[in-house]
Order: sequence, then structure tokens, then C-alpha cells
Amino acid sequence: METFVDSLDIFTLLIALSLVYVGSLAFSLVLFFVRKTFAGAKHWLAGQGLLAFGIIGMAAQAADLPYGLLSLSNVALVGSALLLGHALWRFRSQKPFPLAMYLLLPMALVAWFAMEDTGVAARIIVFSGLLCLVSLWDAYIILREQTDRYRLASIVASLYFFAIALSSGLRVATTLAGSPPITIYAEGRMSAFSYLMAILVAFFNLFGYFIMSAVRSEEELHEIGDALRERNRRLLRLVSMKDALISVLGHDLRAPISSAARYTRNQLLEYEGDLNAKRENIATLAEGLDRAALLLENLVEWARSESGKLELKPEPLALAKVVAEAASDVASSAEDKGILIRMPVDEAYAAADSRAALTVFRNLLSNAVKYSKPGGSIGVSLRCLPDGRAQAMVEDDGVGLRPEQIDRMFLPGRTILTLGTNGEQGTGMGLALCKAFMEAMGGSIEAQSSESGGARFVLEFPAP
Repeated sequence: METFVDSLDIFTLLIALSLVYVGSLAFSLVLFFVRKTFAGAKHWLAGQGLLAFGIIGMAAQAADLPYGLLSLSNVALVGSALLLGHALWRFRSQKPFPLAMYLLLPMALVAWFAMEDTGVAARIIVFSGLLCLVSLWDAYIILREQTDRYRLASIVASLYFFAIALSSGLRVATTLAGSPPITIYAEGRMSAFSYLMAILVAFFNLFGYFIMSAVRSEEELHEIGDALRERNRRLLRLVSMKDALISVLGHDLRAPISSAARYTRNQLLEYEGDLNAKRENIATLAEGLDRAALLLENLVEWARSESGKLELKPEPLALAKVVAEAASDVASSAEDKGILIRMPVDEAYAAADSRAALTVFRNLLSNAVKYSKPGGSIGVSLRCLPDGRAQAMVEDDGVGLRPEQIDRMFLPGRTILTLGTNGEQGTGMGLALCKAFMEAMGGSIEAQSSESGGARFVLEFPAP
């Protein structure tokens, strides 16, 4: 039974299809020259060009032009599928494209002429089979790296290549079964199914470049949006940093310095007696100035880390050695209160900046000594986590932490300060600095209440 397509003039139909393919190539070129591009755009245009050449070659074959022209048109169709696959590869992947696949084209051309005397069936099996495999490979490229954002578009695009593969596979199967399909070379025309597939290819060929350039434009908009959100987050963080600096400078730093200046002027400069009588007061003054200097140092380090100007150099680091150095720095304070610092039994290695890690452990041990009761103990433990990261815990049996303290523990200017067990005063910046350093190294810090009623700080460092 003759179909409507079979009743049409074959040469006219092929000319119309050729014009559609040339027109779709021209449409894509216009988009390219107005800078609607994407990774692999040039390969896609080259694939469209070969596809148009292949269809034109088939139309020419219907006009009884030489056999060699049909060979070039068939090789062009396979080359078109390869170039479209190359374009999709570059669009979807950062890995190098396997250029060796282009060796299929000269091999196919040689095979075509080698099979000139073998009949049309052998050529159908070889070239349709080759086109089937390349189309399946194109579909695989699309589906192997799907994203939720463009899942539907990926599935629709893959269906196009699956349709090409199915059509080519059916041609191979029917030929092997002894019923080769209608061909231009043998009968001067193709089957209605082949023409329908040509129309489907023409439709995707017309809109494929537009869709991919639109997807790339949308991705660029998402990237710009993400960049703006990140910039906004950083601006909010800088505003928060500014507020914290104002709070610390206006309260925690101004008060002790103003008090020291007032005391120096009123009690020392105007004192006419022996200053040895003021030794205890001078010691208190020096202690206050030391605390203010420490606060200022921590404040500057924290501000540098928050602004991104602090350069850390992570390297493989033995944490037990860092803990030992930090413990030696606070040893005199611990001895004065009779506090035992239990060193870690195990070793753990991490990727960390040695100076930043030392500052973190020194601050934590100093706080633990400050808030531990005389005669108490502080424990430091290290272990390697299953994923390769290192975990450290600093735990004391001191005054402990209240829930509202934990919530504001790492917020400079908002920390709830308490006096140490011997009346020691804190700066409110040490733990904020610890958090900033840990996050800058890719780690984390968490404050908890320990089972003994004291405080526990859990640190996690990146794997070396």
C-alpha cells in the first residue's frame, strides 16, 4: 500500500529536506555570530554542516550522480553524528574528548569503496550499524552527567539519538533478515519511515543549537545569581564583623584601657611617696594591660581571618606535637592552680596551618585552665575518623557552660563572659578566633557540656 510520502516526488522531497538542513545551519550561524554560544558550539555547527552535506548528497544521488558522491554523503552522516557527540561532550564534560574516534571516518570511506562490488546490503549493515553505535554513544554522553535542573531536557535530547539508533538498528536487522530497506541507490527513493526520520532529525537540527545556547545562558544567569548571593553573604558577614568590632572596641577594650589611664594619672603620676608601696596596684595594672594587649591581638587576627586577608598554609601536621607546644605555653598558669594537663595518648595527622592550630589549642587550654578549679585536670584526646579527618577534644572539669553561653560562644562582642575560678577575666575574642581559624583551615569547632559538669570542645581537622 502506497503511503502519502511515497506518492510525493522523491527528488522534490529531498531538495526540500536539503533546504531545511541548510536553513537550520544558517539559523545556528546567526545565533553564533550574535554571541549565543556554548562549549562545543563550533563542533555542533560543523556537525550541522556535514549533516546538510549528507542530505544534499542523497538528493544528488537521486539525480543519478556518481557513486563516489553517495560514499561521501554517507561518511558525512557518520561524521555529523561524531561531531554532534563531540559538541555534547564539551558541553557536558571537562574531560578530554577521545579524538581517536575520528579515525572511523577515513576507515568508513575506505570500507565504502572496498564494498563497491559487494552489493548494497553489506554497505547498509556497515554504515547503518556504525551510525547506530555513534548515536547510542551520543545518547550516553547526554545521560551520564544529568543534573536535576535540566533532567527533562537531557531525556528529550537523548530520545532523539535513541530514535536515530533505533532506525539504523532496524535497517541492519531487516537487512540481515534478507529484506533490505528501500534505498536511493537501488530504487531511487527511500522508505516513508526514512523520510519521517529525516524530518525528525531536521526538527532537532533546527532547534538543537538554540536549545543548547539557551541552556548555557540560563546556566550563566544561575552562576551570576550564585555569585551575587555569595557577595551578599560576604557583605552581611562584613557588616556583622563591623558591628562586632565596634562592640568589642567600645566595651571590652575601651574600659580596661580607660581604667588603666585613669589609674596611672591619678594614683601614680601624682603620687609623691615611694612607688614600692604601689607594687601590688602596679601588678594589677600590668595584668589589665596584658589582657587588653591579648584582646587587641586576637581582635586583629580575627578581623584578618574574617576579611579573607589571613593567608594560611595547610600542611601535614602531627597534632600531638602542637598540643604539647600549646600545653607548655600555659604550663605556668596550670602549675599556679595545681591543674594537671593530661596529654593525648594517640597521634592524629591533619592538613592544618601550624601557627593557626597552635593558636587554637593555646586558647582552648588557656580557657580550660582559667575555668578549672584548683587541683582539677584537663584532658586532651586525639583520634582519626573513618573518613581520614582528625578529631581533637579538649575537656575540663571546671565551672561548665550554660546553654545560653554555648549559643553565643563564638560570637565576638556577644559572648557571655564569666570570671575564672581565681577571678581571671576573659577577653571574649579567643573562641571567636578559634572558630575563624578552624573554618579557614576547612575544619570545625563545637562547644559542649561534658559529663563531669565541665566544658568540652570538639575540633575536626581536614585529612592530610
